[in-house]
Amino acid sequence: MRAPTSLRTSLPSLAAFAFALATSSPARADDAPRSSSETDAPAPAPAVANHAPAWAVDVGLRQSFIAGSGYDPYATDNALQQFSLGASRTIFRAGALSFAPGLRWDAGGTSAVSRGADTSLFVHRVAVSLEGRFDVVPAFRLFVRVAPGVASTSIRVNDDSSANPLTANRWLFSGDVSVGGVVTIPAGRHFRLGLAPELGYGIVSKSATTLTPTQDDTGPRRTGTTSLPSLALSGAFFRVSAVAEF
Repeated sequence: MRAPTSLRTSLPSLAAFAFALATSSPARADDAPRSSSETDAPAPAPAVANHAPAWAVDVGLRQSFIAGSGYDPYATDNALQQFSLGASRTIFRAGALSFAPGLRWDAGGTSAVSRGADTSLFVHRVAVSLEGRFDVVPAFRLFVRVAPGVASTSIRVNDDSSANPLTANRWLFSGDVSVGGVVTIPAGRHFRLGLAPELGYGIVSKSATTLTPTQDDTGPRRTGTTSLPSLALSGAFFRVSAVAEF
């Protein structure tokens, strides 16, 4: 007895449908269509790296230009060169901006011959450095620095009219305002070396110059105090320093 024609024609179709259902894999969540808001959402921006170092130490040369007439007895020109040393530490960071307080010391002098007498001047500057920084790129940053402090001046005059040298020593208020930049290259995993040019203006309070003998003269030539023009060491300056950051 043969099966009806309709049953015979439907069996192959049912078998093919069952085979396709058994071999097909379930749809994955990843294959589901995404909404336009999901596909159009921009990728998150990478975090901005901050390149401000924790510590910075610099050694360099400071060249000051002093135009006051009170400086003339101690120098042949208007220049005062000083050795410069500084150290700072970054304590605040916000993106590319940072703040680094520190300490600075400048020391140097000059000498000349004034009215037949050998004269010399030596100046120390000690200051607290308050420095704001802006990181342009990892290898370059700009800075603005304010440095209030004190200056020590030591004057010495060897005059033939006095058996002993004449001296004057003063402590004076001082301050610097400057701008500059630092260019660095990596010299290790957490160490960078660089160069820092800087321009600024230094202020030192004006003082009267009264010279006294180092000790009382015992010979026949005895002198008292000698007054010279007031000394004012304010003026523009230029500094170039080698920098180590870590």
